[in-house]
Amino acid sequence: MILTLRKACKKQSNHLPIGQVDLDGSFTALVKRGLIDVIKIPFKGESQVSWHVTKQGMTILRKLGYKEPC
Repeated sequence: MILTLRKACKKQSNHLPIGQVDLDGSFTALVKRGLIDVIKIPFKGESQVSWHVTKQGMTILRKLGYKEPC
């Protein structure tokens, strides 16, 4: 699960989309724990959905000694 969170951070820092297809197995577990969340972005009168690593997810990585660029 931590490896998946780190991959999500790397993608986020490179402004790439994050989704279940992009990340291995633990995506749902990260969402349930609040480490990855969805954000709605208004775009041309509609809402676009984008996933992102939450502050809680970033904090956990820092406490484990990882310096991911989220």
